[in-house]
Amino acid sequence: MTLRAVVVGSGWAAHAARVFSERVECQLLAVSARGSERSRALASSLAVPLHSDLDETLALAPNLAAVSVDERENALIVERLLAAGCDVLCSHPVAPDVAVVQRLQELARVHGRVLSTDYSFRCRDEFIALRQALVSAGVLLRVTVEYPGRGLPMALDLVLGVAGPVRRVYASNSYPPTLKARRARVPQAFPPTLVLEHEAGCSSTLVPIPHSIPHAAYRIVASGERARLEALLPTGGLRRTTFLSTGTARVEQLVSEDARCDDPKIVYGDAMRQLVNAFVDAVVKRSAPPCPLEDEVAVRAVWAAITRSCREGQAVSLW
Repeated sequence: MTLRAVVVGSGWAAHAARVFSERVECQLLAVSARGSERSRALASSLAVPLHSDLDETLALAPNLAAVSVDERENALIVERLLAAGCDVLCSHPVAPDVAVVQRLQELARVHGRVLSTDYSFRCRDEFIALRQALVSAGVLLRVTVEYPGRGLPMALDLVLGVAGPVRRVYASNSYPPTLKARRARVPQAFPPTLVLEHEAGCSSTLVPIPHSIPHAAYRIVASGERARLEALLPTGGLRRTTFLSTGTARVEQLVSEDARCDDPKIVYGDAMRQLVNAFVDAVVKRSAPPCPLEDEVAVRAVWAAITRSCREGQAVSLW
């Protein structure tokens, strides 16, 4: 069966459009967007029509879609696509409210559709290998994630993927009062530092590093009783350090840094294409997608607790 695919949006969704046009299982039918120069160029490059009205796109009877518009608009579009019989990949944030994300998750279940979001680092070799190597580190004690100021959702997804569900959150958003005007002008440079307590008993710290190197903007350090794992994402390798009884340490490169690419457009684009391909594979096999919506529910719940902790100046429990 050929998957009749459409994309809604022409920014991030361009990666999905190109994958859909390349996969033998897919037939890209159209790009649905407002008609910007970028969207016209995308549709032209892929030799498909550009529709400014979603009804026109739905009239093509698609059964596969990627959506990347705006978190305030995503939900309504995803609802209509699910009702039309589409499996959907939606960019994050999927919606501004966790209850809306849960409703979409339930709609996908009712309609028997695959619904996924796009935490693309889930598919990177470094992250997959880190999770596999956790057992060699012994009991996980603490995790640190350094992330760029705009990358909090990705950082939350990474730490949940390593340390599991969160029990309590404390957000420290303290900066000198003299910087108030600067914070208003450049908010992404002043995100909070976060301390999370996980249900497994370990703790994690998320530290914003606004001026990070794009191709290795996320740094994960997972410390266990026997070893430490350090990964740089989206592409920067994975290293395991094991402390020996002789007072020395053995360092092993589990994922090589040799193939590192410094161009962020290529690196992040490769990560997105990798995730879209994994999504198509899940649709074809009717299996779990790489980023099921329950993971977005978890990210959104922690995010809400962070907002509350910043406002109240104290720790917030999730249950």
